[in-house]
Amino acid sequence: MLWEENNTYYIIGYTGYVVTYKAECTAAPTITPAFEEAGSQTSVSSSENITVSYPSTVNQDELLVLVLATGDGETFTTPSGWTNLTNYQQASFSYSIYYKFADGTESGTFLVTDGTANSKTAQILRYSNVSVAPTSASASTVYYANLRTTNSISQTTDADNMGVWISIVNTGELSQTSTSLDLDNSSSSSNWNIMSQSYVSDTDSNSETGSHEVVLAVENGYHVILTFNLSNE
Repeated sequence: MLWEENNTYYIIGYTGYVVTYKAECTAAPTITPAFEEAGSQTSVSSSENITVSYPSTVNQDELLVLVLATGDGETFTTPSGWTNLTNYQQASFSYSIYYKFADGTESGTFLVTDGTANSKTAQILRYSNVSVAPTSASASTVYYANLRTTNSISQTTDADNMGVWISIVNTGELSQTSTSLDLDNSSSSSNWNIMSQSYVSDTDSNSETGSHEVVLAVENGYHVILTFNLSNE
């Protein structure tokens, strides 16, 4: 059996109720969530539907996160096999985030609709070492035209878990000038920009609460930042 004593792990052997040996061993390494890949970002200028592309590689049990945004206040119809994580709506901008655990057969493209002809964008992000559904989804304030600012969101994650930021802006530019987070993906398509960033909590603490500040340059567009947590526990 494996026994932990004062942060040291031992293999214990028994014969009946008598300990016959006690040998120090190395504990199994912690496996933390990891960003793997972003699929191609697609956009349309005026349509009720948008074609979504799967990443080039999708492995069984990986977490797929679907980012959708539109230049109207409509809600997307949940695509088959996906679960809605969160939505945000206002008159001239809305987004939806969905997730699914891959069965390994995902490839090619599929359609998503919101029923209104307008500009739209979509992208799938792929994560490994995630065993439970994303949690603690939260959106920041929407920012408007010609703003360069330090955005700060307080986010609490358990040790070895991953905190994720997704930034979306339309009709403008989105760039990261400095950050406390890792830049996983930054892409643009038509007038839409999507940026994803992440960090893994300090493994030496039980949990981590951080106002992780990210300086983003946002010009001439509606902008929102979404956060959520990923876990392998």
